This record gives sequence, C-alpha cells and structure tokens, in this order.
Amino acid sequence: MMTTPYTKKIQQKFEKVKSFLEQNGFNPSSESLMQDIVSSEEYIAKNSL
Repeated sequence: MMTTPYTKKIQQKFEKVKSFLEQNGFNPSSESLMQDIVSSEEYIAKNSL
C-alpha cells in the first residue's frame, strides 16, 4: 500500500465517514440505503455542515 500524504488524507476521510455512519445507525442493507441517505442529508442540513 502506498503511503503518500494524499493517500493518508483519503484514509483519514474514509475513517471519519465510516465512524459517522456507524454512530448514526447506518444499516448496509439495500432496503434502508435510501433512508440512510435521506437521514444523512437531513442531518447535514440541520447542522449546517
């Protein structure tokens, strides 16, 4: 695995997103994927992110 500053930054962003999804009850099943997307958009809008 390459460890350039760019790949480290991408890995950090991935870990941050993964953590956010897990903390907010992300469910990987295809049924709930749309609801997860909508919930994420609502959260982002509500918190001015």
